Amino acid sequence: MPLQKCRYCGNIYSTTTNTSVCQYCINIVDDAYSKVRAYLYSDPEERDFESILKETGITEKTLNYLIDEGWVVIDGSKLNGRKKCVTCGVAISEGILCSDCMSKVSGIFKQQNNTTNKEKAKSTDEKTKTESFSGTLPLAHWRNEK
Repeated sequence: MPLQKCRYCGNIYSTTTNTSVCQYCINIVDDAYSKVRAYLYSDPEERDFESILKETGITEKTLNYLIDEGWVVIDGSKLNGRKKCVTCGVAISEGILCSDCMSKVSGIFKQQNNTTNKEKAKSTDEKTKTESFSGTLPLAHWRNEK
């Protein structure tokens, strides 16, 4: 059985399904989602982060998890700065990274991609040289003559 880290509590668990949370947290998340969904459908225009927490009784951690996973979408202006970047802690309206941290991560990936592309090009050049070789070496090569 493959091991996986629970995206809600962080514990390691074994899984045979394609879930991102452990068996203990799945009930918490599902119950919270049901409560939030029912609350949002009653009057979605008037709902903000604080009122969802107050009226549903779920924890801030659970609501943030539901937003991060895309299960619940709240207008950014209604988050009241409660959602924070996981890297630097700046208030954000969606996702888990602010625009500055996102650009830093993007730059790292671009740099890594460029390095990988250069290595691929180098190996392709060496492969082309090997493929163009006819397979016979001059006799001088074997005699160490130059």
